[in-house]
Amino acid sequence: MIRKPVVGLLLLVLSLNALALASNPQPIRAAAGDPGSPQSIINEFMSYAASGDWVELYNPSDVKTNLGGWTLADSTSVMKTLSSGDEIPAHSWLQVFVSNRLDRSGDKIILKNSAGIEVDRVAYGGIGNAPTPGDGQSTGRCPDGHDTDVDGMDFRVFIDPTPRKINVTEVCDGLDNDCDGLIDADDPSCTGVSTYYADADDDGLGDPATSIRACIAPTGYVLNSDDMCPDTPGSSPTGCIPESPAVVLASSGMLTLGAILWLKRRHGSALIVS
Repeated sequence: MIRKPVVGLLLLVLSLNALALASNPQPIRAAAGDPGSPQSIINEFMSYAASGDWVELYNPSDVKTNLGGWTLADSTSVMKTLSSGDEIPAHSWLQVFVSNRLDRSGDKIILKNSAGIEVDRVAYGGIGNAPTPGDGQSTGRCPDGHDTDVDGMDFRVFIDPTPRKINVTEVCDGLDNDCDGLIDADDPSCTGVSTYYADADDDGLGDPATSIRACIAPTGYVLNSDDMCPDTPGSSPTGCIPESPAVVLASSGMLTLGAILWLKRRHGSALIVS
């Protein structure tokens, strides 16, 4: 049995918690499955743009989002109310200009749906927040749509802003550009990668059966896959025979020194040149 003094103490604790919540209200966020469930998030912004500050919204879902009645606000007031014509297709972006309202040293960007429910917010500038972009730069999620609710981890500064397109593309530079844990050729999305073929016999012709994807040619690999005889210098269209004691003129197919070098099958018959 709970004694009366204990009951009184519990009531006191509950009352204090209620007062704390009342004095520090938390933002209402749309829950998954609700009509106001977030299907767009703040993905990139530029607070230092000669052409005007802007915020990019991204729709990570598989369905189109209509943003009619949605609002973008900073830490003080609404910057922009979106119209019924503002739609974002699945996995696409919308750039919204906000008339130089973003503070260059740091601010908050708050996105609410038409019901006034907050679906996303980003704080930039200051410890733990997203970084502040410099002149001509932007700050964005890496990769697109990455959201852990820790702005300092989700966002990075882009030297080249990317409104209305993928924030970062993996390139051959030794860095994890798109923040997916894969670097250069290890990332299937990397641009500038080529397929190289093993040249074990060092004749400048690659073995089509042995290849590797890389940003630059590894030692012993070439770009072409023209070697039909990967263990013998030179190439033959249909097969190969030992080179000794001959000289192989791979580029022209010519035969010299009286040795039978190639057996080329043409129209079903063998042609031997000596």
